[in-house]
Amino acid sequence: MIMMMPSFAHAQCDPIQNAKLFPFDGQSGDRSGDSVSISGDIAVVGAWRDDENGENSGAAYVWKRVDGEWLEIAKLVASDPAVEARFGWSVSISGNFIIIGAPGVNGASIQGAAHVFLQFIGVWVEIEKFESNEGAARDFYGYSVSISGDRFIVGAPGLDDHGVGSGAGYMYELADFEWSQVGRFAPLDGQPFDRFGIGVSLSDDIAVFGARGDDDTAEDSGSAYIYTQLPGGEWDQRAKLLADDGGVLDWFGGAVAASGDTVVVGSVFNDAVGLESGSAYVYTSNDNGMNWAFNTKLVPDDGAAGDNFGYVAINGDTILAGAIFADTAAGTNSGVTYLYTRVGGSWVQRSKILPTEANAAFGVSASISDQYTIIGAPGEGLSGMAYIFDLNCPAIAADLTGDGTLNFFDVSAFLNAFAVSDPIADFTNDGQWNFFDVSAFLAAFSAGSP
Repeated sequence: MIMMMPSFAHAQCDPIQNAKLFPFDGQSGDRSGDSVSISGDIAVVGAWRDDENGENSGAAYVWKRVDGEWLEIAKLVASDPAVEARFGWSVSISGNFIIIGAPGVNGASIQGAAHVFLQFIGVWVEIEKFESNEGAARDFYGYSVSISGDRFIVGAPGLDDHGVGSGAGYMYELADFEWSQVGRFAPLDGQPFDRFGIGVSLSDDIAVFGARGDDDTAEDSGSAYIYTQLPGGEWDQRAKLLADDGGVLDWFGGAVAASGDTVVVGSVFNDAVGLESGSAYVYTSNDNGMNWAFNTKLVPDDGAAGDNFGYVAINGDTILAGAIFADTAAGTNSGVTYLYTRVGGSWVQRSKILPTEANAAFGVSASISDQYTIIGAPGEGLSGMAYIFDLNCPAIAADLTGDGTLNFFDVSAFLNAFAVSDPIADFTNDGQWNFFDVSAFLAAFSAGSP
């Protein structure tokens, strides 16, 4: 099922721009915003082309929300900075820990590293640096990172387990105040240039690794692997995801995101509505990650050739998907980010979020934490920047027409969807359409906006 629905955004539910984050010492071409992450009132923005410690040595900036304003509180650099380390290529934050990838570490050999920072009495300090045990040239270890609680994963898409560039991933866990490697991931069916680990996402007991170069469907059509932690503690591959309509060079798996029982996979070169317009695929599990099923394919209602839609982020019932080369009122190739909300088991396009300049690459990175989202725009301004938006505007569950009011037309829309077993009418989200869905819809209709 391809979701190409009219935009259901209305004025009171559009995300509100809260801040634009640009580093005080930013220089031309720093690419601040190519990677972003947010956790509560703390945001991290990577600037991998920062030259403070040598060309493309890299940096990351930490911002904190204080009395309603976002303030730059730290600039992080590696304890052992190096030319072309590309520190800040990837960033991820959870609580008091920040993980920063530097896939260019070791110069010409490009083995890569991941740095761990801890917030101690309000100050961020580097406490660990990890590299792949194999340490081979062009591993690109640190190309992607993701932290969730007391675990984090690192992608090394250049590692050669099953041939050149087949890729691998690593997991680390915090125990007794120390981080240590507890797992390594490489699929048994890996092939040269699969690039397993090009994108990673960790959500509690679910780990997702993208392999955009996988050729199972077509050359470079791509895939994604889902691993679930079993009751005994071991991690088991539970699914290999492939796009049923995948084509040559779709790069399905180039971006992945997980939240609870939902995984979204970007396919930025998919030709959904034109050459390389892009798309994203949503998968869900109803048994704690043991089995996964395709839910829907997201395609923006105004998508166009060359948009490259599919840079994804998810948190709970909210998905963001960036189309970094979309043309908007802000200018050519400004980029745009689409916001989707889960309503009754279905995903509805709720809003479009825009930057203010052309060539911003807006949406190449995004992260969501409860009320706020951060979206990268590394091509905007002198050095690049990131935007903070306030998402604190709950959708009206029974507003199936998306006009901001509850009336006969919403009832009619529900009955029509119910008659054909459309997921949007599955208000109990159990994969069945029965009296309980009718009851849940009527309750939501009576309650109005939560």
